[in-house]
Amino acid sequence: MTPLVSAIWPDLVYIARKKTKSDAEAKDIAQEATVKLMRSIQDFEDQGKGFRPWYYGLTMNTALNEFRQGLTMFKLGQMWQTSESTPSSNPELEAEAKARAELFETAVAKLSEDCRQRFKFLKTAGTKLSGHDEIAKTLKENLEVSKKRTHVCVEHFRSAYRELSEDQSD
Repeated sequence: MTPLVSAIWPDLVYIARKKTKSDAEAKDIAQEATVKLMRSIQDFEDQGKGFRPWYYGLTMNTALNEFRQGLTMFKLGQMWQTSESTPSSNPELEAEAKARAELFETAVAKLSEDCRQRFKFLKTAGTKLSGHDEIAKTLKENLEVSKKRTHVCVEHFRSAYRELSEDQSD
């Protein structure tokens, strides 16, 4: 972590936690906000408000976008696990869950081997997953490298999932 990110990381997680249900999701959102912050820091202009309100707003917007999309990395793993393992007495709901599970499987199959491995881990861990630390340990990676790779995988998955969803609705 850069000194800047290290200094503001607790704030980022705290801000994200206000909009999420778990610490794992908050850390995921804080990671996404960090990536956005690092990409756009050269655009920061201190208009008399200071740096903190800028990254606070960036983090809140990231959290709101994630909430609207409903597809944080941890939610993806939980949704995938749930869609495969939730029997229903309602045939319509069961068919919908089965279709969603198949869509997940198809989207994951389009990913690189590294990304497929991460998503299989997410699916297996489901709600027991405590965060990026656990993924990094399991995959024997440096934490920062693991976060970046997982973030890229989530972006690739989102693209594949959206594309497949749009194809099905056509």
